[in-house]
Amino acid sequence: MQEKFTLTIYGLSNGNIPPKKNNKQMIWNGSRTIIIPSNKYKQWHEQESWNVRSQKPIKGIKRCKITYQFYTNDKRRRDASNLIESINDLLVDNGVLVDDNWFVIEEMHILPVVYDKDVKPHVDVEIYPLANSDN
Repeated sequence: MQEKFTLTIYGLSNGNIPPKKNNKQMIWNGSRTIIIPSNKYKQWHEQESWNVRSQKPIKGIKRCKITYQFYTNDKRRRDASNLIESINDLLVDNGVLVDDNWFVIEEMHILPVVYDKDVKPHVDVEIYPLANSDN
């Protein structure tokens, strides 16, 4: 089993991690409608893909536990599950996790949000790789 490692993921210039679920665009493609992520989500995803890769994480994790620690400089209410979905998709798209289903992420823990008016909003994602099994 490998040691845990932490990735720090930031929001856009306004500090927010855009939820993929709530930021979609509908495009008419002649005979059907295609739903794609918004430009804001794509911008964040590209920016943070560079950030994730620069932290040189372990790649191809098949089983793990993950802990999320959010830091914010405001007291706005946010939907944690939507933010975590964006983060997990980012980890899969950059090869850190092979998938974000429950066979790969066996446990998820969300720690209480840390509020500090002087902090740059971000989330620390601690990943605890587990030994692979054939089950």
